[in-house]
Amino acid sequence: MWEEDWNSRESLASCQAKEINFVIKITEEVNVGKLRKFGKVLLSKSNIERMKNFDFNDIFYQEIYPKHLMEKIDQLLSVIPSREMYNPSNTIVLLDMSSEGKPRKVCRQGINKLAYALNINPNQIIVINQNVRYLQSIWRSISERHKNSLNWAFGDRFSLEICSQSQNIHHVTSIEDSARKGSFCRHFICLNNAVRPHRVAIYAYMRKSGLLSDSYFSFRSKNLAKGIQPNSSCSNIKRVGQKASVAYPSLKESIDELLVQDPNELDLTIDDTSTVTHAKELIWNVPLHAMSKSLFSIVTETTMSDGNRMLRFTEKTLKPLLFGRPFLVAGEPNLLPYLRALGFKTFEGVIDETYDSIKNPAARLTSILEEISRLSNVPINEPNSSTKFLQQICEHNQRHILSGAFENQILTLLRETLSAALARARRSIPS
Repeated sequence: MWEEDWNSRESLASCQAKEINFVIKITEEVNVGKLRKFGKVLLSKSNIERMKNFDFNDIFYQEIYPKHLMEKIDQLLSVIPSREMYNPSNTIVLLDMSSEGKPRKVCRQGINKLAYALNINPNQIIVINQNVRYLQSIWRSISERHKNSLNWAFGDRFSLEICSQSQNIHHVTSIEDSARKGSFCRHFICLNNAVRPHRVAIYAYMRKSGLLSDSYFSFRSKNLAKGIQPNSSCSNIKRVGQKASVAYPSLKESIDELLVQDPNELDLTIDDTSTVTHAKELIWNVPLHAMSKSLFSIVTETTMSDGNRMLRFTEKTLKPLLFGRPFLVAGEPNLLPYLRALGFKTFEGVIDETYDSIKNPAARLTSILEEISRLSNVPINEPNSSTKFLQQICEHNQRHILSGAFENQILTLLRETLSAALARARRSIPS
């Protein structure tokens, strides 16, 4: 259970790295471009001051995606001082994958190559990512002295970036106001970026069941404000749809009907884009008018598995939390208890959330679609006790983000897991 994993955080506090001195150098070249906010937060003087349980002097820092790790290793090595310039016994390398879940197998290969080149133990290289399943597996690996385990710390750049989007929340009308004014136009909004099997399956179901007309549904758009749809998403529908047909056999008929259509004629954009955020990164663009005119958000997370090795969420889940909309999540199982452990509230009582505990992804998606079908019959412009209930939960979630309480929880988890990772690194250094 997630609650057990969460409670185990308390044991991290007993594993501190108070006597570590780092000889690590931060340079613009090492960063390879601009540090994202997670890097700035992690390395800021104020945050270092709060992390007095270990002493930062300098840091080798690299933001990187797992699939690009091997090709970046040589570039990283070219800007790290030679062995004569630093002491390997006091070296720590942070690989920031804080927008990623489970690192791929190549991550281990890259870490081994980097460790060999720097003449350090692989455990002196700390992988920072957002998959909290490592919270449990790391401790198991330590106790078993498993040499191939990754030295891990929790970091989630999406959660640390969400507050920067708060200036746009006034564009989204509250649930109670929208219901009272009768301004809801559709039941659902479903914002998708890349084309993935579970997203195609949801689109195919809603198309066949006639729910697309009751939804704002979109895939990746280069310019959301103008509603321009790149051809890549259209062509990917067929390629990914074939995988979806196998992964979700109960939806095979709906998916196969979709696949025989000309992908360029599919409606993959949101027409109502009169108000849209203009974020520097596409992932934070939100059609605010469409968000305001719809009641329920269908969140299609990046991954949807059995959850054995993955538990994470991204900006897709954070958007309805910030903009005040109830939601269902097509993501990893037991994601809702994770959100509640982080201080958010969910919508059991109006939304049937039993889908979240179903491990099998195909069965979980079927349960989600059944709930979407039921919710499509809920009156959306009639204020009632359910409207007030949803409004209260949405206001709580917004306050939790805007007050800084959520960010503090993320930073606390970062500090605790990073402290444990640093202690593990220290134990790996030969005396």
